[in-house]
Amino acid sequence: MSPFGTKSFLLGKTVKDYGLSTLTMDDPDDYDDDFALWGQSIGGESESDPAAPEPEPDPDSQPKKKNEAKHSTLKTAGRRWKDWKAFLTRNLIFKYKDKVPAMLNRPPDAYASCYKPEDWKEFVAKRCSPEWAKKRKKMQDIRSQNTYNHHAGRGGVKKVEEKLEKELGHQLTIYDRADLWIRIHTNKNGELDGPAQEVADRIKLMIVSSGMGMHYW
Repeated sequence: MSPFGTKSFLLGKTVKDYGLSTLTMDDPDDYDDDFALWGQSIGGESESDPAAPEPEPDPDSQPKKKNEAKHSTLKTAGRRWKDWKAFLTRNLIFKYKDKVPAMLNRPPDAYASCYKPEDWKEFVAKRCSPEWAKKRKKMQDIRSQNTYNHHAGRGGVKKVEEKLEKELGHQLTIYDRADLWIRIHTNKNGELDGPAQEVADRIKLMIVSSGMGMHYW
């Protein structure tokens, strides 16, 4: 298969095209640029027979796959880029900013070829600013209140919701959403964390009392 059809190629192309080696850029969310996907020819003559009739386009094939692959690649690149900046912040900046601040005046030797000195200094200054400390504290407070860990995996809650709707054959009702809540908080061993188990028990009791038993019990 052509490398143009691989996700690894697209991720590398995304990093190159959008300058993800620049530390101070915003995190990528969505772009309108198109990529050459699934091994189609880039430039040059078509190998198809010009005399052969063109087949009717399948609306569920190439365009849909192309769009899904593009957004999946950009999402992966964005997530990994954010994780990388968090790694640098946690293991370099916060580790040395008070003890040996002079070490942060330039990129570490291992990454010296990746970042311009001015970009590195701007990144360090941003992560050491009062504004960033305030933002970080806010996010830590939000995470500390997350009592019920979910296990939705790749695609998140939306993916689980779509799967459940497909199984049921209709849009989710309020009872189905109770089912959904239990599903996304159940780990791969079919278990719920302590606090989530208590909520699930209450949900089940309410559903059974209403006479609308959940379909997978």
